[in-house]
Amino acid sequence: MTLPVFRDIHTSLTFMKQTTLFQLLAVSLLGAFSLPIPGEAIAASSVPFPNPQPSGTFVAQAAVPDARPYIWPAQGRISKGYVPEDYHPGIDIENAAGTEIYAAASGVVTYARWNDFGYGNYIKIRHADGNYTIYGHNQEILVKEGQQVRQGQPIALMGNTGFVERPHLHFEIRPGDDGWIDPMTLLPALVAGQIPQHAVASVSDRSTLPSLTPPVQSAQFSGRCAGTALIEGETAQFRVKLCREGGQFFYFGQSKQDPSRSIWRPARALGGDRYRAENGSFTYEIDPQGYDVYRHGRLLRSENFFN
Repeated sequence: MTLPVFRDIHTSLTFMKQTTLFQLLAVSLLGAFSLPIPGEAIAASSVPFPNPQPSGTFVAQAAVPDARPYIWPAQGRISKGYVPEDYHPGIDIENAAGTEIYAAASGVVTYARWNDFGYGNYIKIRHADGNYTIYGHNQEILVKEGQQVRQGQPIALMGNTGFVERPHLHFEIRPGDDGWIDPMTLLPALVAGQIPQHAVASVSDRSTLPSLTPPVQSAQFSGRCAGTALIEGETAQFRVKLCREGGQFFYFGQSKQDPSRSIWRPARALGGDRYRAENGSFTYEIDPQGYDVYRHGRLLRSENFFN
């Protein structure tokens, strides 16, 4: 059917609405616009992670922008954002080694030890909403598995353990065991591109929190293992021990000239009675004969124990 041409668009639309042909076209177009774009489904499935989180979850999490149940886990500069297609399903917050890291929300610590897949000293916390928060590359872990933590509670010190060079926190939010959520959708908004001071725990906030020092830290000053000393030795300058407490190994080192200079770090077995502990860019390896100290993989010191 040939439609007449009108100079006035309103008149044209009025005429078209009166035709059955237009009604059929309108229904067809409405259905077409309600269908997903084929390319979108293909792009979503091409993200190089197993079981990527469906995009619907991101929409649901961001639907109420004012309901931000998480606080920023650390102060610093955001050095890398959430780029899952580039194998980076979290954000990086860069600051000086030793900067305090806080629990972004209250929950239970489900993992607090070394991770062999690049995260270094690694913490995972389960929250009441079913999400997990991940804290990677820590210099020191201040909590233990099974511990209840409160939002704003210090849980670690920032470091560069694992497959990194500069000290920073790698922070993720995971909806259960599969997928990832962009942390920026659940954290307080940035102010002029910076992490707001009020959105992390202040010193006064933390003063009312329970002590976070694990029981094993007392051995740092006493030089005694709360569990079993598997290796114990002395050199001209240092006392060194490898302790086992429960199912965890700990490396203890102390200066004989200045006992206040000491280190107490989680360790892992390498096999053959040899163990390794990490402290930022430093690595300590100990066996019954002596110990070695490395920095950035380069041997700095190797000493045998006195017989």
